[in-house]
This record gives sequence, C-alpha cells and structure tokens, in this order.
Amino acid sequence: MERRASSSGPSTSTGLPTGLLQLVLVVSPTSVLHVIPADKKSTSAFIKKHTDIKRHDYFRGMAGLDLNNARNQSYHWTRLDNVEWIWHKKLGAIVAVTTATALHKNGPAICAASGLPPGTLTFPSYTNV
Repeated sequence: MERRASSSGPSTSTGLPTGLLQLVLVVSPTSVLHVIPADKKSTSAFIKKHTDIKRHDYFRGMAGLDLNNARNQSYHWTRLDNVEWIWHKKLGAIVAVTTATALHKNGPAICAASGLPPGTLTFPSYTNV
C-alpha cells in the first residue's frame, strides 16, 4: 500500500505550503547566479532591473512559478538546476552556462564573472560548444 503525504494547510500554485519564503535560483546569460524571492512583486522588480528579460510570464514560467508558461529557459536565463557546466581542465575552473548562444555572445563577461583570463571561453561559433 502506498502512502502519500497530505498538506493540512493552503498551498500555492506550485504546490508548496503558503507562509513559507520561497526562493528561486536563476542564472543570467553572463553566468551570474541570482537568488530571487518567488513572489510576483519581487520577480517584477527583478525584471525591471534586467531589461533583457522581455516577458514577465515567460520568466516566471522558466522559474517554475507559472505552471501555465513552463519552459526551460527565458531570454537565455535559466534556473540553476537547468544550466550546463563547462570545466576548463587547464585552469580547473567550472562555469555555469545557460545556453550555447549565451556563451558565444557573452564569453568575455562570463570570463570576467568567473575570474578567468579574457578569451578563455572563446569559440569560433556556438555550434561547436
């Protein structure tokens, strides 16, 4: 017989109990980790600061907060659990990358954010990443 846990109180659209502070871990196209409270007011304020994010509903869907707009990435932003990891063997650096296009377009910024020498993550095209 299978037992399932039940919630005794109200829950949010994500299925988590209300009253708990929920945080979302997202990675920018330049491989910077951001920790955001999961409420609509906080995500709206975050999106206003980051003008490369065009649609609030897509971002909340990527963050797992809007199940009707679920997606893996939004404007090259992604949740931490969906990033790809690149290991630079010679330097021993591990870098979180959201998409191949983001890596190709933002290589210098990713190097700077990761403490790598400029040009370390340079590729002739993003198709070979």
